[in-house]
Order: sequence, then C-alpha cells, then structure tokens
Amino acid sequence: VNISELYHQEEKICYKSLVNILNGISHAKASCPQIDSLTVCKVISCICTKSRFKGWPACEICVVVFGLAKNIKLEDDLVDLVIEVISDADPPRFLQLCSHDLASLCLILTTSTNFCRSSPTPFNKHDIVVKQSVRRFLVSVVEKLLETNIDQYFEAREMCRMIWALGAADVRSHDFIGICCRKIATSFHQLNGHAVGYVAHFLSKFRFYHDDFFQRVLQSTDDDIKTFDDSCIMYLMVGACQMGLGRFESFSAWVKESLVRIQSDETKLHIKTVLCWAIALVLSDGWMVGQTSRVGVAKNQDLFLAIVDGFKRLWVELSQCSVPSSQLSQAYTLLMVLHAMGADGMQSLMKSSELYQRATEIMKNQVPQQYLLENVSGFQKSVEMAILANRIKYIPEAFVGQHHVDFLLPHHNIIVEADGPWHFIDDVTAKQREWGVNLDGKPSRDCDVDQLSKSLFRMGLRFYNSRTLLRNKILQHAGHRVISIAWHDWTIHRDVNIQLIKTFITAELRCGAERKQILSSQNVKRPAHMIDCDSVKIVKKQKTS
Repeated sequence: VNISELYHQEEKICYKSLVNILNGISHAKASCPQIDSLTVCKVISCICTKSRFKGWPACEICVVVFGLAKNIKLEDDLVDLVIEVISDADPPRFLQLCSHDLASLCLILTTSTNFCRSSPTPFNKHDIVVKQSVRRFLVSVVEKLLETNIDQYFEAREMCRMIWALGAADVRSHDFIGICCRKIATSFHQLNGHAVGYVAHFLSKFRFYHDDFFQRVLQSTDDDIKTFDDSCIMYLMVGACQMGLGRFESFSAWVKESLVRIQSDETKLHIKTVLCWAIALVLSDGWMVGQTSRVGVAKNQDLFLAIVDGFKRLWVELSQCSVPSSQLSQAYTLLMVLHAMGADGMQSLMKSSELYQRATEIMKNQVPQQYLLENVSGFQKSVEMAILANRIKYIPEAFVGQHHVDFLLPHHNIIVEADGPWHFIDDVTAKQREWGVNLDGKPSRDCDVDQLSKSLFRMGLRFYNSRTLLRNKILQHAGHRVISIAWHDWTIHRDVNIQLIKTFITAELRCGAERKQILSSQNVKRPAHMIDCDSVKIVKKQKTS
C-alpha cells in the first residue's frame, strides 16, 4: 500500500486506524522511518485540528502518546492538550487507565518534556526541569490515587515507574512514596536491576529513607548484585550512599562489586568516578575524626586496603587521559576521604601529582564566590544577622578545606553552616498523621507548613544526609570546628536566634578548651580541634536545653 497516498485521503482514515498503526509502531522492534514520520505527522494533524480527540477513550490517548514519544520529542502544546483531555470529567479520565498505562503515561510525559535549566555556573548545568503543567498533572494523579487502594491498583513494577516519574519531576509525597516502597520491598526479588537502581536513586533525590526497601538492599547476595549492570550499580550506589548505609557492614558486598567495576576495563570512565564518589560517602559513614575505631563498611580492613589499591590504579588512569572536571572532582572526593582516614600513599599522590593541583583548582572555582554571595537563602541571611548581632568577625562564603562554607569565624577557627531542609533525610517508613501538607508546598488545612516540618523533625523523622556529614568531617580533619545550624532550630524571633548563635559558639569554644586540656593531661599528641560530631551534638543539646 502506498501509505503516503492513503494518508492524503483524510476521509478514509479514522482515528482508530491511526491508533492501531501507532500501536504497531510503538511495539515494533524494527521500524520504517518513512512510515513512522508520515504517521506521526498525520496523528498530530488529526489531534490538533479535530475536536473529536477529546472524545477518544483514555486508553487510546495513551497509545497515541506512547507511539509519538518513541519517534519525536513531544511539543508543549501537544502535551498540554493530552493533559487537558485525560484530566477532564469527574472523576478524571486517567483513573480509567490500567496501572501499567497510567504509570507509563506519567513517566513518558515527564521524561519527554524535561529540559536543562540554563545557569551561569557549571555546578548545576545539568539541573533538569519538568514542565509545570506536567508537574501539576502528576500532583493531581498522586492525590487521586491516595484516595484509592493503591496496593491493589499498582504492581511493584508500576510503582517503580511512578517513583521514577515523580523523582524526575521532583514531586514529593511522603505517603505515596511510603506506600510504594512497602510494596516494592515485598516484591524485591521480582524486580530487575534497573528498577531497584532507579528507586534507590530517586529516593535520595526525594531525600526519603524507607527502612523496608533499604533492608532488602542490605540483604542482597553476591549473586544478586552481580546481575546488575554498570549503570544499575551506579544508580543504586548513588542513592544508598546518601542514606547512611555505610554504617552497616552488610553493605560491603555492594562496595566490593563497585570496586570490581572500577577496576574493569569495560566500565565507562564516568561510571568509575561516580562510584568513587559514592564509596567516599560510604566510608565516611563509619569513620569519626580523631578516633581509631570504625564501624560498618569502614571497619572491613581488607576491603579498605583493596579500595586504596584500586583508587591508586584509577588515579594513574585519570592522569593519562583528558578527564572532564566533574569526573575529576568526584575522584578527588575519595582521595580526600582516604587521606583523612590515614590511607598509605595518598600524601605522595597529593604532593607529586599535577592532577591533584588541577582538581584543587576545580573544587575552588566550581562555584564562583560572587555567585554564592548573590544567591543567599533567607535562612542564611537570618543566621548572618544573628552573627553580626553578637559582634563576631566572620567571612561569608569562604573557601576552606576544599569546600565553600557559609561563614568562617577566623579568630575562633570556627565554621558556621546554615543547613536547610536539603541537608536532611526524611524517614517515610511509617505513616505519620502530620503529613497533611499538599505536594505543592501549600497547607491542605489551616496550619503553618514550616511549623509542621519542624515538628516532624523533632519527632525524630529526619537525620543528616551523608554528604553533609562528610563535609563536616573533612572540615574537622582540616583543623576547623564546625557548627551546623539546622533550619528546624531557627525561629522567627530575632532575640532567640541571637542567643542561639551565642550558645552554640560558647559551647564549641568550651568543648574545644576542655578537649585540649584532657589531651594535654593524657600526653596525647593529637590536635585539639579533632572532635567527633556526636560529642558536639551532645554539648549543643545540653546548652540549648
């Protein structure tokens, strides 16, 4: 059949025929570019010029979207029209879809309409943004699904797709993700590596921890882990390393396999450097500054030595090629952690390597200081005003210990960090009645969202992520005392905040003086600034109360 002539006879082509052709195209292993192109043009023309598209069944609209997305990037007008049609009526027509079609539709609309946000700085040049209309659609889908029995509606695979779609659009829902993770954990053995890896990755993006899911990750056998390809290992490590799984020795199996992939010639370089960054966070979970005892993965001495040996080989490989800045900074993070933990040979790499000098410059110039000074959060400005009120000299956005810090108090050798919500992980293992906040950040009832969030933290549902803890440990190892001002401790009352800053600094100075006196009396040759995070938190809690 001459399909080109057939398509010109518009009256002979009904929309059901187009749907069937698109269905064949979307499932075909081999395709004919000419037929695909003609069909796509015909479908778009039919959709945009005929109002009867609004009467199409929801399942056939999905077929159209699936077929188009395989061949083209969906145009904004077409996406908006699909969302309008699929969301009209009460209840919305998307609830007529089977779980597979609804999850696939959400994922396709998200991944085919995202774009990179332009930025004058290189540190967020890959920041992906999703169309606001797609994000609002996902919010409405989640809200409606929470009114139904999600466990019976979705299978575990569809829940993985929903988490992927919501993660790409940054739509956070404590309840929905918690329900999905419980179902995924019960069907963990039925999922492939891509599903598990993406769930772990997007949970870290959500800043959500679910004990059932990550316990299944920790229970994975060596044979299970070997079935994961390189990208799946990378995604899982990126997600798990930020959740504090390095505290568990059973996570060593994942680190061992990551080390095997790093040493393999078949693994792509960007995956190797990402795995280095993840291993750095995992090791830091079980290491405390100034203490010889370790826990979790860091406690495994044989594995630690293997990591050191594997990293030395990778560093040689990086020095022999033109490595991009982002990948070099990832490997540099592991170098800093291994050096701080006393690994042999790291000092010589830092002294004799031109690659190290380049990495240091990259870390220093990765985010221009002027950009940081011009883009300060309201919380950080409030902390700055409290420091000023205490008449303490400070340097904002100083580059210290390979990090840009919020405030450096040079006369006291103290660093003050204003840690917002993105420095913390939410534990969504158990449902909480206080999660009555809409997904778009607006209150669903007469309440203050900020106060709800703070009450959630005080209930023990949140903890620092591993990236923030690593930052503090590296700064402490470099000789600085670190005060982390958590956003949930901050109030709207200026006098209370001023006193809070004074209390924290006084406690830090007193703690340092007491530690120095103890060490000198015991004749221990160790810098007085090397104090662990737990002791600082205890002192802060006592002083605050």
